[in-house]
Amino acid sequence: NFYFESAGGWKLGCYYYGAGCSIFGPEGSDLSAGVDWNNATGLAVTNYLIDLI
Repeated sequence: NFYFESAGGWKLGCYYYGAGCSIFGPEGSDLSAGVDWNNATGLAVTNYLIDLI
């Protein structure tokens, strides 16, 4: 068993970044790139987190 604080949303981002997802492009400064967490990879990460918790 292990403890996972799921209420701390700022920690969840590392899973998406680790899977290659980004916010506003690779440098985080391209507003036109938007957020790409709403894709197949982002969905896989979300499903993993649901199963983890």
